[in-house]
Amino acid sequence: MIVKTRVMKRYKTIKYTPLAYLREFHADRNSHPHRAIITGYGGGKTYAVCMENLIVSGINKGVPNVIIEPTFQMVKDILEPTMFSILEANGLKQDRHFYYNKTTKNFVFPLWGGVLWFRSGDRPEKLKGANLGMVSIDEPFIQDVETYKVAISRSRHPSAKVTGVVLSGTPEKLNWGYDLIQDGRENYKVYQGSTYDNIHLNSSYAERLKSSYGEKEVRAYVYGEFVDMTEGIVYYAFSDENIIPDYTPVATRPLEISCDFNIDIMCWNIGQEVGGVEYTFDYVEMTGTAKTEMMCQLLKAKLYADYANNYSALVFYADIAGSANRPEAAYSNLEIIRNHFPGARIETRHIQNIGDRVSATNRMFQDSTGKRRAYVAQKCKRLINDYKRVHWDHLLRKGTAGELTHASDGESYKFYAKYPLLGAPEIIRKSIHTGV
Repeated sequence: MIVKTRVMKRYKTIKYTPLAYLREFHADRNSHPHRAIITGYGGGKTYAVCMENLIVSGINKGVPNVIIEPTFQMVKDILEPTMFSILEANGLKQDRHFYYNKTTKNFVFPLWGGVLWFRSGDRPEKLKGANLGMVSIDEPFIQDVETYKVAISRSRHPSAKVTGVVLSGTPEKLNWGYDLIQDGRENYKVYQGSTYDNIHLNSSYAERLKSSYGEKEVRAYVYGEFVDMTEGIVYYAFSDENIIPDYTPVATRPLEISCDFNIDIMCWNIGQEVGGVEYTFDYVEMTGTAKTEMMCQLLKAKLYADYANNYSALVFYADIAGSANRPEAAYSNLEIIRNHFPGARIETRHIQNIGDRVSATNRMFQDSTGKRRAYVAQKCKRLINDYKRVHWDHLLRKGTAGELTHASDGESYKFYAKYPLLGAPEIIRKSIHTGV
């Protein structure tokens, strides 16, 4: 089915072939003002929301519709490329057929009287006072409820023929968005899909995605199911099968040091990767008033006494926050490590949220296919205790953690840095969804 929406006066139509599970979504805009697309990564939700807003902009002539992303960076990285690819694929040229203000993030389509705004959910107060038509919230499950409250109160323009709220997201958290959809008070109609529903994706993408995550994450990120991933034990995929009696380093391979920087307990784990399998087999730690300077000295002593000539190089994995200057010290934590180990490589990676590094760690213990790629020697008792006992409350409210999380945090930085999550796909939009 090719939807040809006559939004331009001069012979132009927007060509669009909706995915099967989304056909009703577009058809229901008048009968169901509140709609929610729930799907896995690559399920086509962002494209569908952009297309729906483009179509509705021609129905709500002169009335601004708005799409809200969690951050302005996501507006830049997700919304702008998607919308521009739709327009370019249909031969619509900027400053000829439409205008876009990069500063305000506003589209104007003079040929059919359309107005569309892109906004950020981290500043919902900026929507106050606006009279809008349709309001779309992308990734509501990682946005604050205040964004929704402001959004639904703004969908009220008296000249709008289509109003209401569209939610579209991957179910990452059972937050207000989940409650809103489940309790039925706002009468949301749900259109649920999976990664497999997007026929335009490479056939191997869904399988690669499944092998990149643990069981819980696959249910959410592939099949679009609501799964509570911030309750219970954090490292749910870890079991006694991930514990080994001991490990002897391979002399031709580097040793990996995973670091977490604390004051009360500081624990650095020593490991090695061979053939894509990670082995953590020793550690150095300090309790009381721990300092990075002293940890480096302990590590030097440990390496000299127990592992001299049993490794080819050193690689440190740490929280990127370790590069920040500290007012009480002349050097940052990473600079102290560089001073003590000048030939070592130091790896950090920016982490947007805790859940990403947790997902990266769990899939190493056991992915959805049952494969295990991370093992811990039984002498690493603090690390094993973390994996078995750290609860989501400990990560989200560090004051409740006590002696927990210090050993496992460093390992999660390592796994996230070395084995990035596959995430949403990159798609060449010009060749899909156009009906060509």
